[in-house]
Amino acid sequence: MNYMISYDISNNRVRKLVSDYLINNGFIRIQKSVFLGEIKVEIYKKIVIYIETIIDKDRDNICSIPISKNDYLNIITMGNLGNYKIYEEDILYI
Repeated sequence: MNYMISYDISNNRVRKLVSDYLINNGFIRIQKSVFLGEIKVEIYKKIVIYIETIIDKDRDNICSIPISKNDYLNIITMGNLGNYKIYEEDILYI
């Protein structure tokens, strides 16, 4: 399944832990606090559990959005963007 995860985390150390954890588990950063990845459900569940244990639930917020290939291919982007194309000829590169 494909997921877009974004966060608003107040603590710098926790924010770094979350971003590193997402990258180490196959996500790519598409903006400073927005990540995209095709992740197996088992890994996704592990990520959610880990993040839940380290954030401050009263101050921080995490948003995880399932995103289909069709939806992803219809994203409109503008401005100075890195290369975060994950779909190329029906093959996913992570």
